[in-house]
Amino acid sequence: MWPVRKNKQDTIRSADTLAMEARGQGLLDKIRTAPHKEPWGITFLMLAWTAGPVTFITASSAYYIGYGTFPPLDRAIYFLAYALIAGLLGIATKLIYNTTHGHQEKQDEKNLLEVIDCLPELLYMVRDLRLENMGEESRRIESAGIILSKLDLGPAWVTLAIEDLTGDAQLARQAEHIELFRRAGLYNRMQDIIHNIREPAGNAYDELRQTHPRIAEAMRQRLTGRVPSVRQGSPREEMFLERILSAIEQDNENLMTLHDVEELLTLCFELICGRRIRYLKYEYSGDWNLARSMDSLEKERNNYRLARARVNSRLRALATYLNYIEPREDINTAPGLSPRHLLTVTVDAMDSLTRQVTECRRITNNTGKQLMALQIKASQLDKAIDLYERAFNAQQKLSRESRRFSRALKVWQLRSKQYEETSGDQVRRSLKISEQSIALDDDEKIKVARQLAQLLEDNRIRRTSDRSMDHARSSSEKRLTQSRARELAAGIAVILGQSIDLSNPAIQRAIDSTPATSLGAIEPGMSPMIKASVGKAMANAVDVSLAAMAERLAQNLIRYYRVPLTQGTMDFLIDNYQANREKLEFIAEHEAPVSNQQTQLNRAPIEIPAVHKSWQISLYNARRTLELHA
Repeated sequence: MWPVRKNKQDTIRSADTLAMEARGQGLLDKIRTAPHKEPWGITFLMLAWTAGPVTFITASSAYYIGYGTFPPLDRAIYFLAYALIAGLLGIATKLIYNTTHGHQEKQDEKNLLEVIDCLPELLYMVRDLRLENMGEESRRIESAGIILSKLDLGPAWVTLAIEDLTGDAQLARQAEHIELFRRAGLYNRMQDIIHNIREPAGNAYDELRQTHPRIAEAMRQRLTGRVPSVRQGSPREEMFLERILSAIEQDNENLMTLHDVEELLTLCFELICGRRIRYLKYEYSGDWNLARSMDSLEKERNNYRLARARVNSRLRALATYLNYIEPREDINTAPGLSPRHLLTVTVDAMDSLTRQVTECRRITNNTGKQLMALQIKASQLDKAIDLYERAFNAQQKLSRESRRFSRALKVWQLRSKQYEETSGDQVRRSLKISEQSIALDDDEKIKVARQLAQLLEDNRIRRTSDRSMDHARSSSEKRLTQSRARELAAGIAVILGQSIDLSNPAIQRAIDSTPATSLGAIEPGMSPMIKASVGKAMANAVDVSLAAMAERLAQNLIRYYRVPLTQGTMDFLIDNYQANREKLEFIAEHEAPVSNQQTQLNRAPIEIPAVHKSWQISLYNARRTLELHA
C-alpha cells in the first residue's frame, strides 16, 4: 500500500502549532517556577552541610592563630558535631521543601493553564452575549466590525464584512480585489481600484459614521488597502474600569456594560501574558508649600477629568440598559458616539418606555389583564429612572469639581509666581518627569491565577455559547447570562485590584489611553499552550512608545503649570521618549496658559436636564395600580 503523502501546507501548519505550544510551555514554566526558588534558609543549611569540613579547618586555624595551639579534643568534637547536625538538618529541610514544592508547582501550572485557556473563551462568550441582546441590524453591523478587527483576514471575510456593512455587493467585491492585490504586493493596481470606488466608499463611510464611528473607520481602512497592525493594538472602551468599580461600590450591576466586561477580560489576559503598560507622570520636589499646591492641583485636575468622563459613562450605561430591555435600532451605544447623541436616544427611549407603562396600566385598570406586564415594565422604568438620576448627579458633580479645580489652579499660579519672585529660581527646575509602569510580576501572576482559577471553579460557567452543544453540557455547568458575566467581572476586578490600584484615576487614565492587546489571532478551541504563546507574542508586540504621552505632558506643563517649553526640555522629551520635535515646537509656540476663569467654561459638552415629571408620575401611578391588584 502506498504511503499517504501529507500536504506541505499542513506539515508547516503542524510544525508552527508545535512551536507555539513549546513557547507557551516555556512561558508557563518561567512563571510557575519563579515563586518557588530556594529560600535563603535552605541555601544556608545546604552551604553549612557542604562547607562543614571547611568550617572545621577554618575554626581550627583561627583557634591556632589566637591561642598558639590547636583546639583541644572536646572543642574539635564540638565543631564536627555542629557540621554533622547542620548537614542533616539541611538535607531534611531540602527533602520536605522539594516534596511540597513539586506539588505546588504542578498546581500553579494547572491554574495558569486553566486561566489562560478560559479567559479568551469567556471573552468570546461575553461578546456573543452582547450581540444576542441587539436588534438584527445592530448585530449585523457589530459582527462585521468584529470580523474587520481580525488581523489575518482572508479576502472572502473582507467581502462578507463590507457587504454586511454597506449592503453593496459590488463594493464588497471591489474590497475583495483590494485585499487580493495587497497580499500579492501589487500596490499600483490596488490604488487603481481604490480610486475607482472612492465615491461609493466615501458615501458608505459617511453614513456608517453617524452610528458606528469606530467600525466606519475600520471599514475605510480596509477600503483603502490598510489592515490592522499588531503594534497598534485595539482602542479600549473609555472609562470601563470606572464603571465596573462604581457598579461594585454601589451594588448596581446596571452601571456596568457587557463591553466593559470584555475590556476587563482582555486586560486580565494581557497582564498575565506579560503586558507592561507604561505611562509618564511628573512631580515637584522643592518648596513644601509649592509641592503641596501642585499635589492639590494634580488631584483636582484628575478628579475634574474623571467627573467629565463619568457623565458620558453614566449615559452609556443607561443606553445599554434601555437597549437590553427592548432592542431598538435607534438606540446605539457604539464606541465613539458623542454624549449629546447618547442623551437624545436615551430620552426618546425613556419616553417610549413611559408610554408602554401607561398603556399597560390602562389595560390593567379596564380589564384586569397584563398585570405581569405592568409589573415588569414598571420595574424597568424604575431602574431606568435610577440610572438617569445617576447621570444627572454626575453632571451636577462635574460643576462642583470644576469649581474646585479652578480654586486649586488659582492657588498654584499665585504660589508659583510668589516663589519665583522671592527665590529667583524657576519652578521648572524642580519638576521631575518619571516613567511608571503597570504590570504583574511573576509572584503576582501566580497569585492572580490561583484566585481566578478558584473563581472560575466556583462559577462553573460552561465554555461555549453554542446552543447546539447543549446535549454535551454537564448538568452542573451554568449558561453565561448578563448577571453572571457582570458578577464574574466584579470578581476579576477585585482580584486584580489586590496587585494593581485600579481605583487610582492616574492608572485608569493610563490604561484607557494605551491600546489593548489584539486577541484576534486567538480562536475558540485553541490549546492553552498556543493561547499562552500567542498572548505573550501579542502583548510584547504592542507599541510601547511614550511619544504621544510626552507631547501631552509638554502641553499640560504650559497650560496648567505655566512652565515654558525650553529647548532643553524638548531635547529631553525627544531623546528619552521619542517625541516629535515639530509637534513640540508647535506646542511651545501656540499653547498658552489657562487661567482659572477659563476652566469654568470647560464643562461637559451637554447639560442633562432633571428627571422628567411624566416619567415619575407614570411610575407612581403604575405602583398604585399594582398595589390595588395585589
